Amino acid sequence: MDKKVCQNPYCSGYKTDDRFIKVGGQKYLADRVNSSLRYNRNFCTRHCFEEWFRIYGDRVIDFIGRKTERTINYNNINIYIRRRDLAVNLPNGWLDYDNNPQIRQQIETQLLSELQSNNNA
Repeated sequence: MDKKVCQNPYCSGYKTDDRFIKVGGQKYLADRVNSSLRYNRNFCTRHCFEEWFRIYGDRVIDFIGRKTERTINYNNINIYIRRRDLAVNLPNGWLDYDNNPQIRQQIETQLLSELQSNNNA
């Protein structure tokens, strides 16, 4: 299995205990690996992600394609309010909505049918 390391090129420069490794009796700073990648599975911390994004973010957005016009959604403005109302009324609220795919699918199906009936009316 390949080791995944933090993608921030400056990660190894931060002096924390979990970044030190021993090689031949000497201590060296190194990037964090696998189990330490808690943020977005590619970075060890949000700070590392934000630092990486400051360096490479513009290039990534340019590669994918930069939006040039605003997106205006005229139809679905109330669907977010309706989703919130349905989720809040669950026994455990958003916790059930986020963690139970079946409940989430039921709510999304209900919202879709409501949206289609409103558009047909």
